[in-house]
Amino acid sequence: MTYTLKSMFVSFLNNLEQKMRAAFILPAIGCSVTFLIIVAHFDSKYFPDVWREIFQDGSRSELYIIYALIAFWIAGLYICTGIHSVGYVQANVFFSSWAAFATSLMGLKLWRESAGLPSLFQKLANHTRMTSKSSQISFLFVCTINFSFHTSTLTFFKITSP
Repeated sequence: MTYTLKSMFVSFLNNLEQKMRAAFILPAIGCSVTFLIIVAHFDSKYFPDVWREIFQDGSRSELYIIYALIAFWIAGLYICTGIHSVGYVQANVFFSSWAAFATSLMGLKLWRESAGLPSLFQKLANHTRMTSKSSQISFLFVCTINFSFHTSTLTFFKITSP
């Protein structure tokens, strides 16, 4: 039998024991990495010049660390809050995973502000739109009606079919 990346990923998703292990290991790794970043910020004895270079305002290395944390917690959200995971029944795991992801996004926002760049919200608010707001609202209205009709039709047929 040949193994592909897709087959290994699907087998991981279907294996409850592996997913439960990952739900315990992943937050431990995330907390350890975050702890090391905090220690590096307060280190003034061993490698202060290295940390100043890495964590200066607007540095690319800090941006890459933030991107890695965001990607890490996207995977963590799936593993820790999925249907066959600890977060599905334990609220503290569920909310702490979302809090870790949100703080990673806040880190990106703070990095953009310290680098002198506009935040993503400001960038979106000031972005030139090619369509009017009324056409955007009407498009969302049509999508909502379509989804509502499709869902109610499926529910109707599911209930009435033998």
